[in-house]
Amino acid sequence: MSKSKIKTQDVHTTITDTWIENFDMGEQEKPEYSKKYTSEFTDDATDSGQDNPFWRLSILMRYGAYCKTAQQQLAKSHERLTNIENSLAKNSSEKLLDAYDCAESAIANSEAEYLIFRDLFEATYGEQWMGSEAYSAKLDEAFNPKTLGSSNGTPPSERTEQVWLKIRGRKSGRTVEEQKVFEHNVQQYIIKHGIDMIKQKPGELETMPKKEAQDILNDLINSQAKNK
Repeated sequence: MSKSKIKTQDVHTTITDTWIENFDMGEQEKPEYSKKYTSEFTDDATDSGQDNPFWRLSILMRYGAYCKTAQQQLAKSHERLTNIENSLAKNSSEKLLDAYDCAESAIANSEAEYLIFRDLFEATYGEQWMGSEAYSAKLDEAFNPKTLGSSNGTPPSERTEQVWLKIRGRKSGRTVEEQKVFEHNVQQYIIKHGIDMIKQKPGELETMPKKEAQDILNDLINSQAKNK
């Protein structure tokens, strides 16, 4: 029987509902991407019958970790209370009685936290919380070297290229359009003069702070102009 002092689920439900209302659902990948497909077309004919280990991985990692920790802490809180009960059978000191009250409160708090994180996980990830062991197994599958190294070998789509432009632009401090123009200028320099004069590693110049990178590119261009 639970030793929780929680009288109602209203508090944790209010917290969860408020959190979900402010959660950016753009982080959720579409449900159809939860499976592996043999081509870019997601339908029954191309369904491989295997789960996609990367589906909603950011949510799985974050809220799953919260759930796992809360579940473990709840178990430890119950274990601590049992140990205190055993000690009280031998010595009912004031210190132990205070510890017993604290342990009861710890269970109440741990239960509330577990309920909050479990509901957040289920609302955002889209599946029931699977428990600590199954959660760890899911992460192991996602970060298995064989899984990480798998690829269908298809060239990046226009949308993929746009996303990577956005990623590199976020690192450099440029807008997507600015990043596209800068990378085009870098490629034009490489086509005309080669890559030997660029001291940075491939791809490094594109993600450096934009003013620093632009100064480097300008110096390279001016240097070539002087040598003519």
